[in-house]
Amino acid sequence: MRSPYSWSDIEKIKQYPHLIGHLCGKTLLTPLHSDWMHWCLDHKEKHGLLGHRGSYKSTSITELGVIYCWMQDPEQTIAIVRKSYSLSAEMVREIMNIAESPPIYYLLMHCWYADANNNIPDSALKEPLFDMRKEGKLNLSIRTRHTKEASLTGLGLNGNFTGFHTDRLLIDDGTSYLDRVFDRERAFSIMMINELLSNILNRGCPASIIGSSWHREDALAVLENAGIPFRRYPYTVTGLLTDEQVEEARRTQTGALFDCNYLLTFTSTADMIFHDPHMGVWDSAHIKNVKALIDASYGGEDYTALCIAGDIPNGKINMVGYLYKGHIKDLLPEIFTKLAQYNCREVFMEDNADHGYTLDSLMADPRAKSYGIWGHSYRETMQKQKKIETYLYDRWNHIEWAKETEPEFLNQILDWTSTTKLHDDAADACASILREGSFTNCGDWKALWQ
Repeated sequence: MRSPYSWSDIEKIKQYPHLIGHLCGKTLLTPLHSDWMHWCLDHKEKHGLLGHRGSYKSTSITELGVIYCWMQDPEQTIAIVRKSYSLSAEMVREIMNIAESPPIYYLLMHCWYADANNNIPDSALKEPLFDMRKEGKLNLSIRTRHTKEASLTGLGLNGNFTGFHTDRLLIDDGTSYLDRVFDRERAFSIMMINELLSNILNRGCPASIIGSSWHREDALAVLENAGIPFRRYPYTVTGLLTDEQVEEARRTQTGALFDCNYLLTFTSTADMIFHDPHMGVWDSAHIKNVKALIDASYGGEDYTALCIAGDIPNGKINMVGYLYKGHIKDLLPEIFTKLAQYNCREVFMEDNADHGYTLDSLMADPRAKSYGIWGHSYRETMQKQKKIETYLYDRWNHIEWAKETEPEFLNQILDWTSTTKLHDDAADACASILREGSFTNCGDWKALWQ
């Protein structure tokens, strides 16, 4: 059959591979993404690229990058590595869907089979594109080289790589929020990525490492310090985000996290006093004295924070936290659901802002009576900074966080410093429940960490 493409089309697509995305509906890609694809894919070395969140790194370099590599060499084996196997398997499935879409299917057929007159043999079109389609694996039917590794394999950093080898590695978001929060997660990511680059990648073959910054000592930073060349693209140089999108990102996360993910820079950690939270489970079998505190928002930029705590054996405090956007009155159904879920019967709220009106409304709700919930109001007289530095710092190493705690709740605490003015609702709620619920031994207001 006559190909819908000419060889001049193919040369143009190879020069501007972001056009592969345009062929399958990914029209937000720009010539900048072609530069990224050439930097990450047209070499036989190890290259890295850091880009801000929402910059279509994975779309261009990994999803479309596999198609770009297949256009030129369908015999090679490629491995996509993500934080977990499920994430990489999902990406393999998306690449399968892209490859089998008519524009990309005929693009590949042209690259592999078309003659000088742009004709594709009918016999080539009778063969399926893949002769193996499994979860996390695809094998091209055109391959004549037989290996136990498929054309494309999805791997997770938490998997077992023993005996596996590949001609090309695409490490895509091998670090995540967990690397920002936990020292042991950073160490694990560093160890596994080094294993991939040293023993899984065939000798002399290329690797591309892409992602966003999460911590000044995460695996990407370690690789860059070890000599792998990285290119950095903060939002200020890509032009891919609108002013509204940037403002929304600033509004919905801490300043330190925005700097990491969008500016690819790090604020000093010298004045951050909360590190490496201990994660566990909500120990419903042994927990006692369960109490909650609601730090209410009445609109604007603040969150409503719900912190639930209780005593568990060995002098530990079980804690779970949630953040909600919106007015406290609109959040009552969700709050009652959480109180019932954790079998909490006591709720504390400060009455400075509304003289106890919100707590009275909470207690007047039929669900409060049905669940047997008691309300306690208190008047806040302590400076917020001193309260957090004293009560939360005193008990930080005694807290076992339930794994379902919202990441943003913990992130607000980890990014909190004595100069924090915005997004301190979680730290404030934790310090308040420790004090009001009598979970702390502090007898004065002296900031213990000082």
